[in-house]
Amino acid sequence: MFKYVLIILSAIYGMLGLLAGIVVVCAYLGQQTSMGIPYLSFPAFNKKDERNG
Repeated sequence: MFKYVLIILSAIYGMLGLLAGIVVVCAYLGQQTSMGIPYLSFPAFNKKDERNG
């Protein structure tokens, strides 16, 4: 479904439409969860590594 929206936005608005569509898709996937875990969860970079202490 997303690919058709991206194609339509690209056909109407060009590169700006494509980039806006990608931002919308990323925002949508950022709020989706699977079994309580977000799809786009990134590890915290400022926390210590659990294995190295």
